[in-house]
Amino acid sequence: MNTTLINTFDVVEKRLNPKLYDQLDKLKLEFVTYQRYLSNQVEEAIKNHSHEKIPAILRD
Repeated sequence: MNTTLINTFDVVEKRLNPKLYDQLDKLKLEFVTYQRYLSNQVEEAIKNHSHEKIPAILRD
């Protein structure tokens, strides 16, 4: 095996569209908001012992 030859690739820096950054920020905010909402639902259900009513919680 010949290991004396090393191929390199030029890296071209590309900037993302600023609108794309805005869209990503909005998606992150939506995700965090929804995650917080679900967390609050689960916490409330556990406090009220009504976790049987939440379909996302699977019981054995």
